[in-house]
Amino acid sequence: MRCLRRFRRQSVLAFLTIGFGIFSRDAKGQDWSDEVTPQVQQLYVDAKMARQRGDTQGSIAKYQAMLKLAPHLAPAYNNLGSLYFDDHAYDKAADVLRAGLALDPGMNTAQALLGLSDAKLAATKRRRRS
Repeated sequence: MRCLRRFRRQSVLAFLTIGFGIFSRDAKGQDWSDEVTPQVQQLYVDAKMARQRGDTQGSIAKYQAMLKLAPHLAPAYNNLGSLYFDDHAYDKAADVLRAGLALDPGMNTAQALLGLSDAKLAATKRRRRS
């Protein structure tokens, strides 16, 4: 079991190193690779592991901490927005997804989740009026 955890952690760290290296510039050409520190990488691993355990609030807290250290890391906004959406916190999801899309408008998943969040919020407002 310990070997499996170590393998998962190493795989995620390798993904982060490769993924953040490839995507080190957002759509506006800003380079945020200097924000991807070992601490940010560890927070990402911890957030993913918390989500796998079903600890949504723990995962949210890790992404929030990550974004304090790396505020230009657009994919982290996408992941945090996804967590809020899954938790039915559509207003928070929409706000976070908009912030991420401001950094990288090409994030298709974030665009889709934002549309769904806005639709859920509109439906909620209509139900309240009825």
